[in-house]
Amino acid sequence: MKQRKTITGWLTSRYLLIIRNEEDFAEKSAYNFTYARLIVLAAIIFMVIFGIALLMFNTVLGKWMDPRYAQRENRKQLKYINKRVDSLAFELEQRDILIQSFHTMLSGGDAMDISDTSSETHIDPAEVNLDYKPPVDSAIRREFEEKDYDLAFTTAKEQALIDMFLFKPVDGVITQKFEPQTDHYAVDIVSKIDEPVKSTASGTVILSSWTEDSGHVIMVQHKNNLMSVYKHNAVILKKVGSFVEAGEIIAIVGNSGELTSGPHLHFELWHNGEPIDPLNYLNY
Repeated sequence: MKQRKTITGWLTSRYLLIIRNEEDFAEKSAYNFTYARLIVLAAIIFMVIFGIALLMFNTVLGKWMDPRYAQRENRKQLKYINKRVDSLAFELEQRDILIQSFHTMLSGGDAMDISDTSSETHIDPAEVNLDYKPPVDSAIRREFEEKDYDLAFTTAKEQALIDMFLFKPVDGVITQKFEPQTDHYAVDIVSKIDEPVKSTASGTVILSSWTEDSGHVIMVQHKNNLMSVYKHNAVILKKVGSFVEAGEIIAIVGNSGELTSGPHLHFELWHNGEPIDPLNYLNY
């Protein structure tokens, strides 16, 4: 009569696991084991995995259940939101200042929609009153004309402008100089085709659009109330609100607009709302 195995005998019976090559049945490795060992090994692995999972769960759950943790997280979020609000408020204030400077430079003309740089904006030159001057500006002019001032010295603001290192916006030849008596408040620079146009100083782009007369125009606001204007470009590479470094490429020389006689850059500098001669600050 066949002897019936007990549980103890089943657990302690030794077995041999042999791994052979399928082609030639050569023995590769052999392992001896008992079911007791396998059960103990599986229990150890299960306990380790269960312990790690329980530890992670308690850590995460403890954080969420701890009221101090929730308070710290709420404070962090409030600080982040406050910083974002302050930053947005500052950016809006700076944008308003730039737009106001742009309107002042246009001497009271209607503001252009500069939100979309891809669309073409047409402006009737007859609608812009270039002779308009604000009352405060007119009063200052009258006072200046009535008194005899000594202009042999340089003011602090002018000296700050002179001390600024300005990049040449493009390499080329000056074909027309700054001539305010003929309403030419710029220098025209003829250069090679597809020559890159560079920002003369660091600043923020406040205009990136298209006009019927000047073609593709880009305008940059710099420190010390200095503003630079680049007209008749073939392509504009920066959008409104972009910050550009001095010497950074912002456009490509072109021949866009009606008031042009060939590929060149029409470059203007405005200081405190008044046009200035770029050649006083650039080495051409």
